[in-house]
Amino acid sequence: MAGGVLLYSHESLPITSTVTFDDKICQALLCKCETAKMIICVLYRPPDAPMASFKACLEYIADYISGHESYETCLLGDFNFPMIDWNSGVILSGTSSATNQSAVLLFDFMADNFLSQYILEPTRLNNCLDLFLSNAPNLVTHVSVTDTPLSDHKLLEIFLSHNPCRSDPSVPPDFSVSSFRSLDFYKADYDKINHLLDSVN
Repeated sequence: MAGGVLLYSHESLPITSTVTFDDKICQALLCKCETAKMIICVLYRPPDAPMASFKACLEYIADYISGHESYETCLLGDFNFPMIDWNSGVILSGTSSATNQSAVLLFDFMADNFLSQYILEPTRLNNCLDLFLSNAPNLVTHVSVTDTPLSDHKLLEIFLSHNPCRSDPSVPPDFSVSSFRSLDFYKADYDKINHLLDSVN
């Protein structure tokens, strides 16, 4: 059975942890980047994969991202669920019971981990097989799906609202010494201020 996953990362996005899942049916690769506070996972689920295999894969991913609620999580890959209408969020009929049950597992996994799915148009023929899930509601700004001579699947480009390779440390504002916003109210003498307020008619 063909399959497998591959992930390239930019050199400015240092990967601090990498783990894999492979039961000879479903495969997943998970990476963590501490500096960007991001977890990236690529997954492949072959057509008609047994529900038990897909369930084990999702449980492995859930266990990895558990305890990292503050991280942006991105999960992408070829899930092979042609019967899911992502525009309406409905599982259509016409596939095996095991595949439908696996689709329900995916929806439950998404709900448990606050994930949204951003690919809404076909990625192979008339089917939306390749997905991008994330728990960061403001992360994705645009999705492009275009033909490519390199594959029978279309090329997906996900545009993000920020560059995870570049750290933007917060810089304290530089207020003028003479401005009202530069005053340090922690040093105020509130006893005297209250006395003055009491004496004002």
